[in-house]
Amino acid sequence: MCQGIPYQSLQFLGDRPTLIYSLHPSTLIFNGLEDRVVDIPIRHTEPFFEYLRQRTIRLRSIPERQRGDLFEYRFELGTGISVPSREDLNAVEPAEWRRDREKYVIETWIREAKARVAASEQRLTSSKRHSVI
Repeated sequence: MCQGIPYQSLQFLGDRPTLIYSLHPSTLIFNGLEDRVVDIPIRHTEPFFEYLRQRTIRLRSIPERQRGDLFEYRFELGTGISVPSREDLNAVEPAEWRRDREKYVIETWIREAKARVAASEQRLTSSKRHSVI
């Protein structure tokens, strides 16, 4: 949330929302105009989001043809907005997931990271032994 310590610690950036959103090719502003947790319906109306979108476009120098996909901010479960199907939320096709599941799970990443760290440490230890001789 914008009141959280991590977000507040980025104040040195200046226009934090614009800089953060410019880091991604497209951004889902979760809950957007339908958010009832903070004051979006009161202070952060459609002009607020459009102004943020325009600032991000200027910062990133986004070509005209790509501007439409920059923000999606009208999504919240239970507000009458259509909920995407599970298939629409998949990052890869189900067949690819079944075939290559090991590439996408955290356990594989952890195993690979540990193996690479161990190999790096072994190379470092080996090079230290050879440099002493």
